[in-house]
Amino acid sequence: MAIPGLTDEILDWFHLKENVDKVNATSEQLETLASHLWEGQLGKTKRLLAELRIPSTQRFQAYLDQHAQRIPNSRYYQLEGLSIGSGPVESLVKQIDLDYNSQEHSGTQRVCLKY
Repeated sequence: MAIPGLTDEILDWFHLKENVDKVNATSEQLETLASHLWEGQLGKTKRLLAELRIPSTQRFQAYLDQHAQRIPNSRYYQLEGLSIGSGPVESLVKQIDLDYNSQEHSGTQRVCLKY
């Protein structure tokens, strides 16, 4: 849960790119879409999607509309050295779950955090 004024809730690049790749387009078009989105350029992205006029672009348009406020200029974050991915957190959660489940089978109730 985000704390107003202290955090920005963003859609991380992995999940955004995962949805870009679902668009039925040429590799060049997908690369252009990804480039626009990497820099947070939703207007350019939507114009290109409108030009493609295929069903998968409509689904992706709806996805972008739903998450528009959460799509950052990832290039800026990268240049500033700011971490924006959810990977490290998701990895830690999975590790906690694995450790918990392995401890549960041995009869203990301990959770180990490994970094």
